[in-house]
Formats: sequence, C-alpha cells, structure tokens
Amino acid sequence: MFMALGLVLYKLAVGRRSQKADWLALALIYAALWEISPVFGQTNLWMCGACNYLWATVGCCAFLLPWRYYLQQPFASTARMAAGMALAGLLAGWLSENTSAGMLVCLVLAGAVVFKRERRLPAWMATGLAGALVGFALLITARGNFNRASGFSDYDSLLTRYAMRFFACLNMLKDYALPLLFSFAIL
Repeated sequence: MFMALGLVLYKLAVGRRSQKADWLALALIYAALWEISPVFGQTNLWMCGACNYLWATVGCCAFLLPWRYYLQQPFASTARMAAGMALAGLLAGWLSENTSAGMLVCLVLAGAVVFKRERRLPAWMATGLAGALVGFALLITARGNFNRASGFSDYDSLLTRYAMRFFACLNMLKDYALPLLFSFAIL
C-alpha cells in the first residue's frame, strides 16, 4: 500500500502531462514519504497503523485524482459518474478525521477554481463534495468520538489551542523535514 501511496501522489503531482515517467519526481516523492513520516514503521509497516493511516491517506488522495485531472483538462460528466462520485465521496470522507478534513479543503479549493473558471460545477464534483461532507459528518458525529473526547479536559481557548498545535507542527517540520526542505530549496 506504501507503493500505491507514492504512485497516487505522483499522479496528483504530474496529472496527465505525458505518458513518459518522471523518475526523479517519483524518487523525490518516496524520499519525502520516508523522511517526513515521524514514525514510519508505525504508520506504514505495522498493520494496525497502516490500516488507520496509510490506507486512509491512499483512499483520500485517490479520490482527489478526478478533480486534479479535471483542473488540468475538463471532461464530460455523466449521471453514472455523479452517482459513483457521491458514493466514493461518502467513503473517502468517512476514512479518517485528519486526512478527510485535508481532502475536503482540497475539494473546496479545486471547486472554487473550477467555479471561477466555468461559472458552474460539474454534477460529479457537486455530488462528490456532498458525499465527502456527509461521510465526514458521519465520522465526526460518531458516538465513539464523543466518548473519546470526553476523556480530555481542555481549558485553553480555541486560539491558544490552535497556536500550540501550529507551533507543534512547526517543530515536527523542523525535526523531520528540514533536510528535505533544504534539498527542495536547492533544486
């Protein structure tokens, strides 16, 4: 599944540019996945971690592929595709809290670009986004999430919590991705 993640990210990066493979881009994607993952073994090799994180990431990124292709070159939509994207969106939105939230941000941004360009959204985009929103809502409002959240007492304000999380993300970026960021800056 790790190989599938690299290939899906590669297709998201290059789109439908050419049939010729860009081996440097693929190698950089796998190097980034190896370098940036804070606990590579737990999220990619350990079965429980891979089922929770790796598979969810592959599913959400794969759901983004038609959006990426449409941004590059619009294509015709069918009723069958609209129904399929609604179901796929439901499943992708239901996969993982963090990954699905990031996917939803990408969908909204891509939809905004398409709407600005064409003054309308294709039916499959609307149904896919609606399905993803419903799936995410089902995931977030699940009883287990409320049971898990009740065990945490968080007395800080919303702004303080987000500032602390932002700085924690910056520290993780510094700890795990600094060499990779320097490599990309040099390239």
